[in-house]
Amino acid sequence: MSYTFDNVSIKKDGERVFPIMGEIHYSRVPQNEWAERLLKMKAGGVTIASTYVIWIHHEEIEGEYDWSGQRNLRSFMETVEKCGMKMMLRIGPWCHGEARNGGFPDWLLKKDYEPRTNDQRYFSLVEKWYGEIYAQVKDFICNPEDEATKDKPIIGVQIENEYGHCGGLYEKEGGEEHMRRLQKIAIDTGFKVALYTATGWGGAWTGGMLPVMGGYCDAPWDQRTTEIEPSGNYTFTHERNDHNIGSDHGFGYGIMYCGGTNPEGKLTTLQESRATGYLNDLPVKSYDFRAPLREFGQVSDTLRELKLLAYFAREWGGDLCSLPAEIPEEIKPDDLKSHRISFRHSGNKGYFFVNNYVRHQNMADWDYEPEENKTSFPKKIHVLGGDFFFFPMWQSYGESLVKAATVSPLTKISGKNGDLFVFYKREKDSEKGNFFDFEKKGGESFLVLEKKYALNAWKSREGRLVITSDDACVFESAEGGSKLLTRREGSFCVWPDFEREPVGFKKSGLVNKNAASDLEQVLFACYEPVEKSASVSESQKISFGEDFGTEAGRAYNLDLSFLLEKLRNDKEGHLSDVFVKISYTGNEARLYEVKDGKKKLLLDHFYLGEDYPWEIGLKRFVSSGVDFSKLELEIKPLKKGEKIYIEKWPEISGNEIAILRSVTWELERSYSIE
Repeated sequence: MSYTFDNVSIKKDGERVFPIMGEIHYSRVPQNEWAERLLKMKAGGVTIASTYVIWIHHEEIEGEYDWSGQRNLRSFMETVEKCGMKMMLRIGPWCHGEARNGGFPDWLLKKDYEPRTNDQRYFSLVEKWYGEIYAQVKDFICNPEDEATKDKPIIGVQIENEYGHCGGLYEKEGGEEHMRRLQKIAIDTGFKVALYTATGWGGAWTGGMLPVMGGYCDAPWDQRTTEIEPSGNYTFTHERNDHNIGSDHGFGYGIMYCGGTNPEGKLTTLQESRATGYLNDLPVKSYDFRAPLREFGQVSDTLRELKLLAYFAREWGGDLCSLPAEIPEEIKPDDLKSHRISFRHSGNKGYFFVNNYVRHQNMADWDYEPEENKTSFPKKIHVLGGDFFFFPMWQSYGESLVKAATVSPLTKISGKNGDLFVFYKREKDSEKGNFFDFEKKGGESFLVLEKKYALNAWKSREGRLVITSDDACVFESAEGGSKLLTRREGSFCVWPDFEREPVGFKKSGLVNKNAASDLEQVLFACYEPVEKSASVSESQKISFGEDFGTEAGRAYNLDLSFLLEKLRNDKEGHLSDVFVKISYTGNEARLYEVKDGKKKLLLDHFYLGEDYPWEIGLKRFVSSGVDFSKLELEIKPLKKGEKIYIEKWPEISGNEIAILRSVTWELERSYSIE
């Protein structure tokens, strides 16, 4: 397997591909959770994982390297390989990634020379650091000059991060020289790969490496607590460079797919904070950021939405790459009335894109009319406020030629009687009739799902389409086959049907999932657990002690030890995790273990609003030795008029509020379904 690129796209074995990459920081995820996180990413359509090797996580004390436990990079690469994924390794030396000092150890900043400059003493330390990384990953590098390594996972390396945009040398000649020198050090060390990348946005220097561009629809680094102006990233444009990334301070945010928890430091908390020169104090422990995969591996609504695009990219992304973009009119970000449309096409064949959504803005409905003698979608469409979609035009699906479809392509499923092409409707589309204009109809089957079903549709390892409830997901099992993860009763539908019923399930009937009245029925087999009562998981309340005052705010005693016992004594063998939901109002919450009169911080959380309770997964603590019978939950008060941004502020009767409203728990179970 070989990777190359040109000015259009990346190629795999000479064929254009549209890879979907997701970030996971192994040192922020417990080692025994790596495989499940990676396989959930894979289920979401991610084909390439990327990770920072954060220097301070491994050499906090100069000359003392820690590659143990969740810092075990070699073991992580073994897991990536077993999960069948590729890897972009981001070796820094400066990473940011919301790590203390951008990932630089404190001792490095105390040297009598400036890091990130062309000082040979700095390069000498980088050579040593790169050498330590290489020793961990040398057996996993896909070297384009060595045929024997063609199936190895590491296909690319990122050098530095935002160099010349956020720190480093801002003068071009010196900056480009620095990046070229780092790349040479990496290659000389042994990092011989097909793809070398560097941040390209904001005028960052790349040293001739493949520039990575980015765009952020929101600006979490913005210091304003009022609503910010509409972002240009909601518009269609030929501009790839988002000059606003970190423009107020010079720090951008990593493209994160998987949340995590910061590891323990030997000398400090490893927290990025005002004390280390950042604008804000970030959580000491939590690295959740409401990522698609949350801090404790929860599958979020964001992952489900991104999955729709990732599945499409995996099936038809290579073709999309080859289609030139046409933007009839570039719209200014604050113009909320003009029609935001674009095309990717070659002749008539291509895709029609519409975005009538801008966060926190009310967008008007409007009608799209095909235009004579111009590139246009050949059907009239009523576009609703909040709509965003893309439709195919003059596309072939098997032997069928679709002149136009007013539904979006999702994926292709192969069955004994031929291929099934799966599409989905717009969320607000109530139409029940004709979605396709066929120029020619072959023997293929077409399925149109309601958007709610598409969000909960998963392509199993065996190539089946499984539709779950919105609390569940399906992903590969590390032991083989496919696994269903659910917090409710575990019912699901599947096409094509299994050859035999999965153990522990019974078929409850057939259901037609096709929302298109002009197409043939597509009958899904529905299954439910044999022992339904043993599978239902309802939220249960947990009592907590009376609140008492601390220096930081209000506090409550909690005993969660009985939940760990449920995990330890799982007689069914299906219990995957127990989740505790903490509903509170305050600025910040922290969970401590209290032992011998001393408090040890276990977890923390920033308040996001009453609609977003803090959720904690307990399985990682089963063998940790933490005494969960003696916990203290501390809530720091949220003060009226405090300079922080919350989308929906709570009511504060006095000057501040710090209150615990409820603590509940629910079970998550897993089942083999193949």
